[in-house]
Amino acid sequence: MEHIICSSLMNHAEHHNILYPLQHGFRPGRSCETRLLEMVNEVINYMQLGLQTDICVLDFSKALGGP
Repeated sequence: MEHIICSSLMNHAEHHNILYPLQHGFRPGRSCETRLLEMVNEVINYMQLGLQTDICVLDFSKALGGP
């Protein structure tokens, strides 16, 4: 039952463009890897244009009691 509801909600969100375009996790045809590839491509393009690129990387694993 949960799968049916989740699938319906995701189909609705995709159809009506509700989700943020940079959201890649848990979306069909997208993944963390596809977002990483897009980001690397953006950084390379900005470097070629001589533009500054700032990146902030956060690790929340310890904040949530992870290993």
